Amino acid sequence: MKHIRILIAAVALLIAATMAAATPNRLFGHIKKTDGLTMVYISPAAMKLGLNMTDNFIADSKYAGLGKAISNPRGIEVLSAVSPSAKAMLRSEVDAAVEKLGMELFINASENGTEDVDIYIGGRSPDGVTVSNLLIVADEDKEYSVIYIGGDISTDAILIQ
Repeated sequence: MKHIRILIAAVALLIAATMAAATPNRLFGHIKKTDGLTMVYISPAAMKLGLNMTDNFIADSKYAGLGKAISNPRGIEVLSAVSPSAKAMLRSEVDAAVEKLGMELFINASENGTEDVDIYIGGRSPDGVTVSNLLIVADEDKEYSVIYIGGDISTDAILIQ
């Protein structure tokens, strides 16, 4: 009987560990589905596949070498809000994420005061060559869009691409 209990406990721990490993650690994963909000998540495995395909199939394009720009990928999240309530909620979430990750404004671009694009970086390596978090925010009249990339990202690649 003691062996059966140990076996059951071991199986339960194995299942719990597998489920924890399979659950992605997403920055915006806690946001509930809302009208006017579109969310897309790209897993680390899909990122690795895409980055490998980039290097293997479009080596002669301007994106050549992009696969080497991101190592240790942790996922991509793309969110787009079009309704006023979804835009307000997403703005609040972005502000919280920037503060939580200790991100800094890397680049800001504005056009006619109606379109703003901010690029935030966080988790800069001591030598400044890589960052571990990249957040791109585009604020337009009709749409508020966010792209979050987690992984070790070359700062040179950000500027070149």
